[in-house]
Amino acid sequence: MKHTLFVFFSLFCILMGAALVFSVPPWLQEEIYVKYIAYSSTEGGAFVGFSNGTLWVGSNYAEFSWKVFDVKNNIAYVKLYLFVPSAKKVWYQKIPPNDGKVKLEELKRKYGGLVPIGSFGSCNIYKEGDAEITICENSVSIVSDSRNYTIGVFDDSAIEQESVATIINRSAVVQIDLIKNIMTYNNRTLGRNLLFIYPGEILSNSTIMEIENATLKVQSFNSSRMTFYTYYGKFNPPIGVLWTTHIRTSSVGGRDILFYDYSTGLLLAGLMLFAPHWKALGFDAAILRDDEFQRGKTTFTEEQTYGFGMVLAETNAELYVHSSLQDTSPSSVYLLVTFISIIALVIILVRGRK
Repeated sequence: MKHTLFVFFSLFCILMGAALVFSVPPWLQEEIYVKYIAYSSTEGGAFVGFSNGTLWVGSNYAEFSWKVFDVKNNIAYVKLYLFVPSAKKVWYQKIPPNDGKVKLEELKRKYGGLVPIGSFGSCNIYKEGDAEITICENSVSIVSDSRNYTIGVFDDSAIEQESVATIINRSAVVQIDLIKNIMTYNNRTLGRNLLFIYPGEILSNSTIMEIENATLKVQSFNSSRMTFYTYYGKFNPPIGVLWTTHIRTSSVGGRDILFYDYSTGLLLAGLMLFAPHWKALGFDAAILRDDEFQRGKTTFTEEQTYGFGMVLAETNAELYVHSSLQDTSPSSVYLLVTFISIIALVIILVRGRK
């Protein structure tokens, strides 16, 4: 009897372990990579990021990608990449009016001795190198190919603003718990991973992450019968559509709308302003905005949708297509195997007592 119990207890453990394995997306393996891109017809419109009072404005192109370089103990080690080839870093600050007056007078002394090349109203325009300097009574602005700077002094405050041309090329390594689908960075929990999801486990009003004094939550998650198009290709229904709640931080307010392939849980496209991976890359909020792929097309209908925001462009993952939600619900597989295992163990124990 003891031998029989041992055998069935071992079987129970094996089945429980199998349930955990089935909860992991089958395509998620080492060396898998996924790339999203954004093309914008608006200069600086492809990327916008916010970080500690600094605004980052992208060019006509931006890309975000992630790659799995290790999977062990139900933890995926993922490297994130963000590349914006031509961007501007814009920051501004309010300073006391007296401090602003001091800086304003210093700039007037520095450039006021040059010969003006033009004027308008009470303002004079000067030239030094590739920089054009405009000096007015209460403000000075300096514009060059690589830097724009402005200071304005008012009765109760002064404002400085500067933008510098730069390239955004950032990366970070995060860990994703494949059972809970939680993302961590430097041993700090960031929140629910949104790069891929387990459709059967997304619940309305569930928390995604904490941002300043606000909580980002899932407002709704539904399956749609639409056909979804990306740069990578066409995805047949069902398509998961996730809306987050609207929140406002000190720098920006908004909500996310995200589209997922229901059979794999992979993010296909969407406007993603708030997400844990942006935190790992050093942004409080960020967004890729593609408006080229959908140009001239009906973008969002019940029958078909063309990707917008950040749009899937490349992946080497094997993507599966299934006809129904039940085919790939990780929680359903987990519960089924667990239920069978428990029932089998209870039957053996009852028979053993007899």
